[in-house]
Amino acid sequence: MRNNQPVIDSEYVVGDDQYLISRTDLQGRIVFANPAFVDVSGFSHDELLGAPHNIVRHPDMPPAAFGDLWETLKTGETWVGMVKNRRKDGRYYWVLATVSPIIADGEVLGYGSVRVKPERQAIEQAQALYARMNAGELRSHRLVQGRLEPNGVRALARRLAFWRARSLGARLGLFAGVSLATIAGVLAMAIYGGQAASVPGWWHTGMAGLGALGGLWVLALAIGLRNSSAQPARQVLAYARQLSAGNLIVSAEGGDTAFGQLEQALETVRKCLLGVAGDMRSSVLEVSRDADRIARGNAELSSRTHQQAAALEETAASMEQFAGSVERSADHANQASQFAHQASAKAAQGRDVVQQAVQRMGAISTSSRKITEIISVIDGIAFQTNILALNAAVEAARAGEQGRGFAVVAGEVRSLAQKSAQAAREIKQLIESSVTEVDAGAGLVQRAGDTMQEVTGAIERVAGLIGEVAASAQEQASGIHQVKSAIFQMDQVTQQNAALVEEVSVASASLRDRSRYLDRSSAVFMLGNAARAAQSAR
Repeated sequence: MRNNQPVIDSEYVVGDDQYLISRTDLQGRIVFANPAFVDVSGFSHDELLGAPHNIVRHPDMPPAAFGDLWETLKTGETWVGMVKNRRKDGRYYWVLATVSPIIADGEVLGYGSVRVKPERQAIEQAQALYARMNAGELRSHRLVQGRLEPNGVRALARRLAFWRARSLGARLGLFAGVSLATIAGVLAMAIYGGQAASVPGWWHTGMAGLGALGGLWVLALAIGLRNSSAQPARQVLAYARQLSAGNLIVSAEGGDTAFGQLEQALETVRKCLLGVAGDMRSSVLEVSRDADRIARGNAELSSRTHQQAAALEETAASMEQFAGSVERSADHANQASQFAHQASAKAAQGRDVVQQAVQRMGAISTSSRKITEIISVIDGIAFQTNILALNAAVEAARAGEQGRGFAVVAGEVRSLAQKSAQAAREIKQLIESSVTEVDAGAGLVQRAGDTMQEVTGAIERVAGLIGEVAASAQEQASGIHQVKSAIFQMDQVTQQNAALVEEVSVASASLRDRSRYLDRSSAVFMLGNAARAAQSAR
């Protein structure tokens, strides 16, 4: 026997309107579990499906109880009894279980169980009984179809007890026996009276009285039988008619008689229908609420989808304009890049010209220095000529008249030498000044060359940057084209989504209408507190 652990000594009380319904296959594996069973057991629906039904068995249940259950089911009968089950969290709960075989075409397909909340007195009695059975203290009694029956002579006495005679079968048997006895007496009187002519008068009188008394007794039994069986039959019929009208609020206590057992079977059917109808009503209400939420959500989604479609159209138009601007910017960037490259080439040419000018200025400066050196030589020659002229004048003065002409010539030479020296000095000054200016100009030209070099580098860098800008503009234009394509696809998808939203809205509206129709159809069942709770929740 399966021993589910751990257990907690804490009771989970089943609700008055909770009807636990389940079905198993021939091996006892659960194939159906209603929401009430799932809630009370503490297991999930997936955990219950396919699991053996003894997953909820409590260790306090005696093995003899389940032995009686399976023995009863094998005979095709229904087992009704108290069961203590274990929840997943270890707590326990009590139910009054009705277990029946499911039969189709004479073949047992599985077993169905309907469990309801029992009375507190029944729980206390079952708890004490099962404790005695587990302790081995209950040997004079045994369970038969969930009921405690005595063993041996006590069982025979119980079966022969007077209350058994109150069953419909016993009453019919008693009526038949008395009727047969009366008929036999009348026949015997007729036969004996016909054969014996000397029958005393008192015999005929006694037989007539006995026949009349028997007839009255048969009549009384027939009337009593009719009255005693008609009332339970009317009760069962009225109960069945209430169930057929969808009134699941009524209840019946049942009993040990045939009509009582029929009432008990109908009561089990009522509880099963009540559980199914309650689950169906709850499911219908949930579906209706979900359908309403879906409808509202679809309406909002439809509005947002249309807004998104309009926004995408505006975005597509803006992207189209922006793409045109980016393309123009890319063209301008390409032109600027070309102009920058041309300017860079011109700057490079200017740099080369400046370099040539610097070289020419350097050559001029060198030539000027050479001229200065030549002027210095001329100045030296003029100085020496002046000295020679002085010497010649001195010698001419010494020569007297003979040297007068030579003195004149020496004077002219001296004068020319002085003028030459003066001119040489002035030329030297001019050349030195020119060399200074040439050097300054060469420095300026050199700085201009350096500046042109820097300008050329800057222009080249600007050209590179403009080229990068142009490349980026081209990439941006390509990206914008891709974005345009993506926006176009998004617009198409949005339009398709809008159409799908409309279809879903129609489907949700149809679902809502169908759920309301099903709700109205299920309203044929009167569920009592469950119906009022569902109505208020709605």
